[in-house]
This record gives sequence, C-alpha cells and structure tokens, in this order.
Amino acid sequence: MKTYTYIPLNAVWLKAAVVGSIWASIEIVLGSFLHNMKVPMSGTFLSFLSVFLLVAYAQIWNERGLIIRAGLICALMKSISPSAIIIGPMTGILAEAVLLELSIRLLGRNVPAYLIGGALAVFSSLAHKAVSLLLYYGFDLVYMLSQLYSFALRQLKLVHLGEPIHALLMLTLIYLLAGFFAALLGLRAGAKSKRTFPVHDELEIPFERHKKIQAVKSESGVMAYVFLLGHVSLIVLTLWMLNKNLQLFALVIGVVYLSVCFIYYRQALSRLKKPGIWIQFVLITLFAALVWNVFNGKSFFAGDGIVIALKMIFRAVLIMIGFTAIGAELKNPSIKLLLYNKGFKNLYHAIDLAFSALPFLISQINVSQKGNNSLKKTGLRFLASSQRLLELFTRQNNQKPTIIIITGDVHQGKTTFSQKLVDLSLDAGIAVSGFLTIRTRENTEQTAYQLFFVKSKQTVPFIGTKARKGWFPFRRFFFNPEAFKAGHEFIESAIVKNKSLVIIDELGPMELMNQGWSAGVEKLCQNPSILQVWVVRKKLVPLIRMKWDVGTVYLADIGSDTPEVLLEKIKALQGL
Repeated sequence: MKTYTYIPLNAVWLKAAVVGSIWASIEIVLGSFLHNMKVPMSGTFLSFLSVFLLVAYAQIWNERGLIIRAGLICALMKSISPSAIIIGPMTGILAEAVLLELSIRLLGRNVPAYLIGGALAVFSSLAHKAVSLLLYYGFDLVYMLSQLYSFALRQLKLVHLGEPIHALLMLTLIYLLAGFFAALLGLRAGAKSKRTFPVHDELEIPFERHKKIQAVKSESGVMAYVFLLGHVSLIVLTLWMLNKNLQLFALVIGVVYLSVCFIYYRQALSRLKKPGIWIQFVLITLFAALVWNVFNGKSFFAGDGIVIALKMIFRAVLIMIGFTAIGAELKNPSIKLLLYNKGFKNLYHAIDLAFSALPFLISQINVSQKGNNSLKKTGLRFLASSQRLLELFTRQNNQKPTIIIITGDVHQGKTTFSQKLVDLSLDAGIAVSGFLTIRTRENTEQTAYQLFFVKSKQTVPFIGTKARKGWFPFRRFFFNPEAFKAGHEFIESAIVKNKSLVIIDELGPMELMNQGWSAGVEKLCQNPSILQVWVVRKKLVPLIRMKWDVGTVYLADIGSDTPEVLLEKIKALQGL
C-alpha cells in the first residue's frame, strides 16, 4: 500500500497565505470599483496600496521569502477565473512582489532596501502597462505616440519642453517617488503595529472551503503540453512574420490559428464583445491615418496609415486571443499536476487556505464609505484580523481529512474489492456509510449500473447507455439525477451523524469537472474526523488526489493489496 504523507505548511507559507489573501481582497474589491468607475491611474493607486501593505507586514512578520510567496498567492487569486488564468493581472502583481523581495534580498532588511524596493514596485505598474501595449501593438505604437506628442507640443507652442524621452523620464520620476512614499508609510505603520499588534481572540472568521484551482474541460495527458507549446509557438511565429514584413504568411497562419481558438475556446470570443476594445481599434486607425498620412502630406484615407493600423489591430487580436487560450490551458489538470509534482505543492495548499477566508475579507471592505477615516478603519480591521487569521489557518492546516483510495484498471474489480471491504468493516463493528456502483445490464447487450447504498441495502438505477426521460448525458453514458440526489442525501446524513467511514464509488472525470459527487466530497472534506474511501480508476488517481485539499492519502491497489490488509489500516487509523 502506497502512502502520500501530508506535510503541513510551515510558518512562512501560512503567513504568506494571510498576507496574500488580504492583498487579493483589496485588489479584487477596490480594483473592480476603480475599474467600474473609470478612475484614471487606478493601477498605480493599487500598486501604491500593495507596497504599503507589503512593507507594513514585512515589519510585523520578517520571515525570509514572505513577500514573494504572498505575491504568488495574490497573483493567482486575482487571476483565476472559472475557465482560465488571466495572465495580465498575474504578471503585474508578481512583478511588484519580485522587485520588493529582490531589493530586500540584495540590500538587507533596512530602510533603504524597503524604500528602493517600494519605488521599483510602484514603477513596475507603469513598466507593465508599457510592455503590455508594446506586446499588443508593436513598435508602430511607439512611433505613433512620439509623433502625436511632438505635434501636440508644436500646436501648444511648447516645443521647449523637449523630446518625448523627457516626458517619459518625468513620468518615471513621479512613479518612483510615489513608491518611495508608499514604502515610507508602510514602514511607519508596520513599526507601530509591531509594537501594539492587535489581537481579536473573539473574532469569528467563517471559512468557505472551495477548490478554486479546478480541473476544467480540456485535453489531458501529453496533449495538454502539446497544446500549450503550440499556442506559444504559433504566436511567436506569427509575430516574427509580421516584424519581417511577411504579412501574407502571417495573415494566413494567424487567421487559421484564431479560427481554431474561437471554436475551441469559447471564452476567447467574449474578449471581443467588449465595446472598449473596438473603441481602441477605431482610435488606433484614426491616429495611424493621422500620423502616417496627414503628417506626411497625404490624404487621410491613403493606404499607408490604414494598412499599419490594420496590422496593429491584427497583432492585438492575436495576442489577446492567444493569451486567453494559454490561460485556459494553464488550468488544465495535467499542467497543474506537473507543477504540483515539481515543487508547487505548498503554493496550492496555501491558495486553498487563502481562498477560504476571501469572502470574509471582502466583506470587510466598504468602498461606498468616503474619507480617510474609512480607509483607516479598514486597515485596522485587517490588522486585527491577521493574527486571528493566522491562528485559524494554522488550525485548518493541521486538520485535513485522511483519505483511502481504492484503485485499479477499468473492470478489474474495484467495486467487488470495495464490497468485501464494506462487509469486513461492518463485521468489525465499524459504522460505514456511502454507496457502491454495481454493474448490471439493461438487456443482453447493453451495460447499466445501479447505485447500491451500503447501509440500507437499497438500489437506485444510476447509469445507462440509452437515453431515458429526465436523465442527462455525460460522454457516452446517461445518468439518473435522482440517484445523485439520493447519494448526496446519504453524504449529508453521514456528516450529521458523524459516521466514522464513508465510501464513495466512484470518482472520475465528472468530479474533475465539478459535477457528480464533487459537492458532496467537498462537504466531507470539511469534516476531518470522517475517514473517506474513494474508488478511482488508476490513471485518474493523481488528478483526483489533487482535486480536494486533503491530508495523508493511502493508495490501495487491488492488484497487490487485499481487503483484509486495508481493513487493518482502517482500524489503525481509527484507533481500534
């Protein structure tokens, strides 16, 4: 029997989960508010608050690596959507954390390091915006903006202000000073809070344990890596052709690639449904015609400016849709499995903890209240919550359910093995609940399955290969919703009665897509006193094991283990 021992998160990851969740709540609530209100330079304001928050917490908790871990957690929390990972916000937040952490690593934990790191972190919001625009529209945008700047100076009789580079340097200085000031405020607030750190022992923080980094409908296995590599390669190839003036080849490859993305990644189309995108495209066309045509003495509708504008728009659509597709593939369970096995296990566990407190933290932010007093109260609430949140995270971190997985190949006998285990457990006086999926036949040729409840011995028609009224399809089978309803009721009953052992046969592709028994398992995982037995086909074990935030996992292979040996393990786990 193979054992996957759960190692609890250390103090640095737990504190990073606290800081990351608070940071993400500010980014999500305040960011959405500023975006909806169309407030100028909202990204800069958020960067200012981020630096203030990180520097303040660096005074309270001075563990090495805290900032970069909090940045990773916040970046993923801000960037995860139901269908994809949004790359833009993730890279911006990560840049802030990396620059601040790097400054502290190189210069030490002193005032100059925090001030320099804060200045660079806020400046990164400007650099991130510039790089994004350059990536979307190319160097044609740089030329267009420089020409428009020079034209504006001439019209306003302000030619003495100099070249566009002077304006850029002035803007850079403003951002650096803003970051410097944010870090200074963070130093003062952190030092004060460290001396009188508020602890609210009575504060109740409700947890909502839901897996946010979920499996989605996509190709699995090696195809996930092929798709991801294919997206990157085709985007790079098309951009290279555009830069080499191979427009015809770039157009053919780009149109084919975009067509595939529109068909396979439906969420990509939603990006083009936003009016703001088309307003940008119209403005680019007008400005390009103005710069390349009118400024050169040609007709406004001459071909040069229009062609360059179309080239810029094509490039922007390619990047926009391509990155949307890449974001969807990054949520692929196989990509997650690769990262999980390559050292990102702690990150995933920390994100689960951070997400569990996010609803509470968001409820503490009230953007409708005006004035500095409201912001001050919000800051005090977060400081008051931090220590309590750390205590709750520590408790949750050490209270994860133990899972036993019975595995084997398709039709190898997993259910038969499970049935014998249930019988042995009942004979041993262990309170067992749950259900098994028993194979039957609809007729002499077609396979069907029934749901067998181990306690009541009742059966309910569950799966068939032929459509029935009220049943819903999934892949090549049809499922009875009444069976799922009855199964979930049994799970609820097991939780209420605190049954010592619950068996679920089986978990598979449907649960990976948050259907089937997924919601019931989620509730069971919130009760670590209940020992769960999952039946899972062998090739899906790695994905199912990561799906929920669980503790130690024992893997029983029906080809090498026996129900008797597994029963002894259950007795040992339950202290019998």
